[in-house]
Amino acid sequence: MQTDNHSSPERHVGLIDYGLALLDHWKVLVLVPIVVGAIAFGILNAAAKKFTSVAIVSISVNDQKDSSITPAQAAAMMKAPSVLEAVLASNLVSGDTETAARQVSAAVSKEGLVRLEADGPTPEAAQKLANVVLAAWFKTTLPGEREAMELQARAAATKANLANVNGATEALARRFADPERAPADVRLRLADLAETADKLFSTLQAVQRRMLGLPPDVVRQPPTLPDLPSGPRPVSTAIKAALGAFAVLALVVVMRRRLEAARSDPVVDAKLRRYFGGPAR
Repeated sequence: MQTDNHSSPERHVGLIDYGLALLDHWKVLVLVPIVVGAIAFGILNAAAKKFTSVAIVSISVNDQKDSSITPAQAAAMMKAPSVLEAVLASNLVSGDTETAARQVSAAVSKEGLVRLEADGPTPEAAQKLANVVLAAWFKTTLPGEREAMELQARAAATKANLANVNGATEALARRFADPERAPADVRLRLADLAETADKLFSTLQAVQRRMLGLPPDVVRQPPTLPDLPSGPRPVSTAIKAALGAFAVLALVVVMRRRLEAARSDPVVDAKLRRYFGGPAR
């Protein structure tokens, strides 16, 4: 039985060999990541800064019932043409409505809250832009001319019905000084009138609220004044870029050392020359 005494260096490449290979290229492994990080820092630092002001709007169940506005509809209305035109009229954004739309975003969170974000070159500009959007959006929640006329007619009819119910209740109350001693049918009539009066009063309140649009207290969080620009941070991004460059270079050095060790094996070297070409070792 023959013993293969051939032991190629490829089989003995370990951490020490890789470490020595990295030390042989230490200048590249140090200088290139520093240059990459500096370039990334310079690009981000020279780029125009953008600040984002955030406002949170809560459309409750009662608000939806009274105004027929859902959180999704509220978010869409915050980028309606009338709102964007108000943004342009404020002179906080230059350009057209498409430019204004890129600086305003609204979305509904998992909790059903509407999150409004407004971008600006400074913290104050971003906050002012968010306030302009909210003010214009509140106007869109007001009823239109036709709906306002219908609401006014409905409010007047409800008031008249409520006055009739209250009059009937007072008439029965005058006939019986002590309602507890009144006949059963009278007590039932008084109870029905009281229930009807409560329903009419609730309806009247709902109509009046709809005529006024959404109340200001739906804004759970007013527009914030951002203290830091949004987007990637120059320092952290530069560090990540430098570490990424170092990792890529280190991997190239290690793979090159591994390839050199592998080519010391005649069988592997022959396969590599067959596939990729190159002189024999």
